[in-house]
Amino acid sequence: MPAPVAAAVTIAWRIALGEAPGQLAADLDAVVLAGLSGAVRCIDPRRGEQRWQQALGVPSWCAPALADDAVVVGASSGHVFLLDRATGAVRWSVSVGAAVVCTPVVVGPLVVVGNDAGNVTALDRATGTVRWTLPVGSAVRAGLVVHGPDLLVATTAGQVLAVHAATGQPRWGYRTGGQVLLTPAVAADKVLVPSRDGVVHALRVADGVAEWGVRCAGAPATPVATAGGLFAVVDEQGCLRVHRADTGQAVAETTVSTGQAAGVVLVPAAAATIAIVETGGTLTAIDLITRAARFTLPTGDGNRSVPVASGGLVCVGTAFGQLYGIVAP
Repeated sequence: MPAPVAAAVTIAWRIALGEAPGQLAADLDAVVLAGLSGAVRCIDPRRGEQRWQQALGVPSWCAPALADDAVVVGASSGHVFLLDRATGAVRWSVSVGAAVVCTPVVVGPLVVVGNDAGNVTALDRATGTVRWTLPVGSAVRAGLVVHGPDLLVATTAGQVLAVHAATGQPRWGYRTGGQVLLTPAVAADKVLVPSRDGVVHALRVADGVAEWGVRCAGAPATPVATAGGLFAVVDEQGCLRVHRADTGQAVAETTVSTGQAAGVVLVPAAAATIAIVETGGTLTAIDLITRAARFTLPTGDGNRSVPVASGGLVCVGTAFGQLYGIVAP
């Protein structure tokens, strides 16, 4: 692991959560997270203040989905909740019959979720009424991704599907050589899929044809992060790999951890120069040019919170029940 330099971490704010958080959802105006207690919190990333908290009474680990006026939360009980974004009030809740582990998405008038029973279900955004259900044959644990009119769905059987969101009809399919448990990403007209077969598969969004793959040392351990034409992933051997999204050409590869990393974010978004990695116990900022560590921040052994960018900051939850807003170097 690169030796840290003597640089202070600039912490813009810190919030005590009282529990280890689930995964974070973020946009420019909010960070939203749930947790095993069933509490959902909305945080103002600029002020570091909690706007609201809503008790759902059921645990949730996956990141919520954020829309302009709504927050959607999937729970391990199989329930899906739609909350008012401004107040946190529950507008409706629906059971989809099995645990929701993957991050849902909002697509126009629909909320779409995948579950552990191997179904992808579209719910009416206004009422929660089921609009369509697509059986995909195995559990959906990787977060759903929206690209134009399509949903990108990955399963524990290694299948990747492009599904027309309005109708639930598959448009193309591809099968990797291993389970897909971590969320893919879209960049440079490609779907970048981290598979347990040890490869990040680059598929054309148009037709699902594989163009190239990046071989990792062991399986990818983090979801794929993208920014400015680059993508990043950390594998099970602790190697951070940053590559061009159009060609797969390597930009930077360096060991950042001896344990299992949780996630990575690239900053700044327009032209990334820093990779900020949650190593499973420490948040570490890696300079993509020098490979040197710009800062490190303890987050608690076994931390599985994936860092996110929001409001000009990088936000991360910790195993000891804190949420940090950090100024990127």
